[in-house]
Parts: sequence; C-alpha cells; structure tokens
Amino acid sequence: MIEKKNSDMSLVLVTKYSSKTLEICLDSFFRNSELNHEFIVIADNPSWQVLKILQERKLNYQLVNTDHFFRNCNIGAEKATRRYVGFINDDIVFGPSWDKPIQQFIETHQNALISSNLLDPNKGYFFGYKCDKNFSLFNILEFEEFARKASDRKDFDCFFWMPLLIPTTIFKKHNGFTTFSSQGHGHEINFEDIIKNKEHLHVATVMSSTIFHFGATWNTDNLDSKYYRSKISFFKCFVCGKEEEGLFNDVDSGIPEIDKLRNGEPWICFSCRK
Repeated sequence: MIEKKNSDMSLVLVTKYSSKTLEICLDSFFRNSELNHEFIVIADNPSWQVLKILQERKLNYQLVNTDHFFRNCNIGAEKATRRYVGFINDDIVFGPSWDKPIQQFIETHQNALISSNLLDPNKGYFFGYKCDKNFSLFNILEFEEFARKASDRKDFDCFFWMPLLIPTTIFKKHNGFTTFSSQGHGHEINFEDIIKNKEHLHVATVMSSTIFHFGATWNTDNLDSKYYRSKISFFKCFVCGKEEEGLFNDVDSGIPEIDKLRNGEPWICFSCRK
C-alpha cells in the first residue's frame, strides 16, 4: 500500500446527532482523499449512534458539551498544526480527489480563504436524493462521476463554503470564529468579513474540487436539541482566557460591545478591564 503524502490541511469535523450522514461523510473522505490530512473530530454530546461509528472506525475524537457549532470549531482549531485549518459538517460527501487541486492551490498561491465547489439541492443538484432524509436514494456513483468530470476545470469562484479553509496563523491571530452570534451552521459571516477587512484575503472557490451537501440533516438520530440555531452566546477573554456565557440578551442587536467584536476587536472581560 502506497503511503499518502501529507497535505497542508488540518480538517476539523464537528458531529453531534446525524449518524446516517456521518457514515456517508467518513466513507467518502477516506475513500476519495488522495492526501493524508490532520483529521480532528469534535463530538458535541453525541448520540450513541455517532459514538458507535467513531469508535468502530478507531477515530480519535474530543467529547464536548457546548451546543454551539462555531465554538466547537474553535476547540478543534486549537489542535491544528498545519498551514491551513478547515471546517466541515457531518452531512457532506467528498468527491474523488477533492483535495488534490486545493493542495496545488495552496502550494502556488499566497494566503486565501479556500473552499471546494459545493453542490446541494438548493442549487439543483440531487443525484437521486429527495431531501427526505432517505439517504439510500443518493446515487454516490452518479455524484462521483460528476466530480471526476469537473476535475479538469481551471476556473475559480468566490463563494466561501466547506471545507472553509483558513490560514491557521491568521485564524488564531483573530481568535477564531465569533461565538456571540445566534446564526446556525455553515457560513460564519462575521469572521469572514473580519478576515477580508483586516487581512485583505480573497476567497478562492476551487471549482475542480467537488463536495456535495445534503443540508438540513442535523438531527437524523431524532434527539431533542437546541443545536440547530443556538441562542447561546460565548465570550472568551483575549487577556485571561476566561469564557463567559450569555452576557447579552439579544446578541444580534446593535449593542456597542457586539459591534466592536464584529469589527474584529478582541473580547476583554470586565474583570480584566479593571
């Protein structure tokens, strides 16, 4: 067996209650990755089905109990050691050789915000899936054939989506994803705007790299959860590292404290301010 070359990517997978898509995700990741990635799994108070999959596959994972997707991303990023750190949901499918063109982009370009071409039902891509959580209908062979044909594309787009690859030093420099917002999974717009404005990075969607996103499948194990759109806000002090929860009742309103964070200013707890 030929040993895979190490990539420049640390990938953080956050999983919770969606064992059915997690299994598809992991199968495609290990089958269709040409490179060896640093793979970091954060399991947030997971269902027993999710734990069973992780343990049967002998995957290392960190157990947390936060009910906050982007906070979990930050926890995973603390372990990242490679040039880029990327974030993925457990309801995506990796196309064949998805990582090769991204690695080539990393090696030949300056820092950027990088993602694959994300296909999903909202864009008219189904591959047999009917958005009814019956994943057996998804035609993996049809999807993979589509991805192979797209591997010759040389063009780029500018939409930042999974695997949400960000230069690791820049991600940590700006304290990671903001965790004061109540927005749901996926696109952390506050942080993207901070990086664009502070670091002047452009977004590169590598169109020869293909990923499929089922979408709206966060709870296939049918457990009660507030996780889908967390209303909990977290504030981690840049000075002492203390983490405080829910300091403001409405984290999405025009509160001056929040506006400062949206502009990239670090949170400093009230004790440290004194």
